[in-house]
Amino acid sequence: MWIIKPYKSVGQLEFNMSPQNIEELIGAPSDIRRGISHVFTEFRFGETAEEIKPSVQYRSGKVTSFELYDSIADVELNGFRIFENKKRIVNKWFTQNSTNYAENEDTYVFLDFGIAM
Repeated sequence: MWIIKPYKSVGQLEFNMSPQNIEELIGAPSDIRRGISHVFTEFRFGETAEEIKPSVQYRSGKVTSFELYDSIADVELNGFRIFENKKRIVNKWFTQNSTNYAENEDTYVFLDFGIAM
């Protein structure tokens, strides 16, 4: 189960962890994409929903963000199983419960929850 604790963690994965800490918890990445200014993202792909892990982005060797996909099994926030429900229902809930959000094409950003969908 991937329980989201806004601005804190996703499951056992916490902000500010090192790549070594993350690898100890969820294994080696399948792919690494490097950006500019000491930014890189690790991906962990799999055949089943249980094998797919969140993407982890780092800046200067510390976790700065996580990305969860609807193909990942058991993602929960405040007791609400996000991907078991239709995305529009989830977006409606966040929109009604968020005072600081923005919408851009298919992406919603809820700053007061620390979540982008």
